[in-house]
Amino acid sequence: MGSLEEIIKERERYKELSFQYKKKIAQLNSLIKQLEDQIQIVQEKTRERMTQLKANESRIFEAERKEEQSDDITILKEELNVLCKQTNSYVSLYQKKKENYEKGLKIVKEAFEERLKEIYTIGDDIDKRIKRSKSMPIIFFEEDNDKEEEEFEEINDVEIIGEDNDQSHEEDNDQSHEEDNEKKNNTETNQPEKTSQTK
Repeated sequence: MGSLEEIIKERERYKELSFQYKKKIAQLNSLIKQLEDQIQIVQEKTRERMTQLKANESRIFEAERKEEQSDDITILKEELNVLCKQTNSYVSLYQKKKENYEKGLKIVKEAFEERLKEIYTIGDDIDKRIKRSKSMPIIFFEEDNDKEEEEFEEINDVEIIGEDNDQSHEEDNDQSHEEDNEKKNNTETNQPEKTSQTK
């Protein structure tokens, strides 16, 4: 996943996605409610008109019994038939729309629920990773070890340089001792010569 900051950003992104999915489901539920309200309005208007036509139904039947065919009766019959057809078509149309929306909502809900499960699973995994990264800062330990190794190498280098200096000092001391011995020998040999000359 990368660094801790990237993990936190990923978790925030999944939270935003889950919020958007829930918002879409709420919008679909609102559309279905609107359709149900429209169907109810159509049914109420149809009932009102049917009540008016039924009030004239007795006149229609009486006219048929008497075999009277007035223009008013014919018009009433046609209106009744047209209204029944319109009502049936409106109701069936809205019922189909409602069924389609319900099917669509069911599919969307199932898809969203599966996706939300994945998102919550990933979110839990991210939370666990964050807890582990906070409790075990492995990166910092590795950096400290590297520094300790570098310091150890520097100390060794200093010790090696010190040993070389000690050896060179010892060699210089040996040379100075040899020179002193030679001077002493020379002075000892020169002293008897001087004594002989004085005599």
